[in-house]
Amino acid sequence: MLLNDLPLWLVLCGTIAMVLAASELGFILGVRRTRQAKSESEVQVSSLTAAHLGLLAFIMAFSFSMAAGHADKRKGLVLEEAIVIEDAYLKAGLLATSEGAEIQNVLRDYTRLRATIGETDDVPALIRESKETLTLLWSGISVLSAQDQFGELEHLVVESVSNVIAINERRVAAGVRTRVPFVIWLSLYLLLVLSMLGMGYFSGIKGQRSPIANTALSISFSVVMFLIADLDRPREGLVKPDQSLIKELSLRMGNIQN
Repeated sequence: MLLNDLPLWLVLCGTIAMVLAASELGFILGVRRTRQAKSESEVQVSSLTAAHLGLLAFIMAFSFSMAAGHADKRKGLVLEEAIVIEDAYLKAGLLATSEGAEIQNVLRDYTRLRATIGETDDVPALIRESKETLTLLWSGISVLSAQDQFGELEHLVVESVSNVIAINERRVAAGVRTRVPFVIWLSLYLLLVLSMLGMGYFSGIKGQRSPIANTALSISFSVVMFLIADLDRPREGLVKPDQSLIKELSLRMGNIQN
């Protein structure tokens, strides 16, 4: 989607420009309408504009809630990933065989890799390297499960490593694929433009407007749109998932030196 490819600052500036242009166009149309000596019902125009603004506010609130929910989910998955990695690491340390130490080594490498999330722009490479490391980790589990002395502890280790693999898939889905749908963005911008057009038109048929108030309202709506876009992007902007838990876990595993 084009909106996801644009820098956030450009989304904000572009939205402000679009809203101001729609308001100005509406005002020009309203003034032209009155000059043509064609009467307009101010009450009707005001009611229609209020209805547009109410619908816009509803869709904005819905979209903001959706984007905030996605951000909260990503934050929760960071905590969950740290827990399952540490659980697998500690259980692998209880194994008396060399496979336990090998599994711990791979988990240390994997945790170090996960700690770099948010510090790299090459997300596809990070996902690919994570999957390769998990494949190596599962190879160690396959060797462990093929042994004759496969008991309850070994079963717990296999289950813990499976959880590590599962949480990786969930984080990829939440961080890369979970977005506010394009149709909602389209509806938001369409309603925003129509609402500002209606407000400008109403001011035009009345023959008066407040540029400062109109500009402030336009910027306010644009800022809300910016916040929705910000929450919808986990790798950039003002709101990002806190990776400190993964980094602290990696420190405890001895992969990051002070």
